[in-house]
Amino acid sequence: MGMGFLENIEHTWDEGFSFPKPEMGIPNEDTHNRVLEHFEEMKRRSTNRYLITTLRDNEPYVRSALFFDNPIDAVEGYNKYQDHGFAKESLTVTLYDPFGTIHKKVLKRNIAGDPTFVKKNYHDTVNLLKSIRPMVPAEVYNALVHGFANIFNEDNWRFNPDRFLEDLK
Repeated sequence: MGMGFLENIEHTWDEGFSFPKPEMGIPNEDTHNRVLEHFEEMKRRSTNRYLITTLRDNEPYVRSALFFDNPIDAVEGYNKYQDHGFAKESLTVTLYDPFGTIHKKVLKRNIAGDPTFVKKNYHDTVNLLKSIRPMVPAEVYNALVHGFANIFNEDNWRFNPDRFLEDLK
């Protein structure tokens, strides 16, 4: 079964669309115009859209799809994916650009396990240590700061002890 009048429309993407040849008959003009509008919209969107998709643990379907109108926002969105998130083993992040280029990264779960502490714990500890600094001798303060830096560093492979120590100077 064919697609009706669409089979008889002569068209190219560069020249646009025309009504069917006279010998083939004339379709409903409203339907024809809606189809032309749809094709023009598809053509307009396909030239400047960027797409980011995520896929958890090699699932058979895409978990999320985000569209962007410009490359800067698309790359910033792509770069925000830094870890496996809620995936059990891995998160695949793919960036499609309008020129057909595909950028893909697979973010795997750390084999060392999940950290006990989260970013909020680091900030809370920094604030607490800053608040007690005037009340304790310098040697005690430095021992506490370095002790917490070691605890956090052993817990989380991504923890940056130098940054932590810098925040507490």
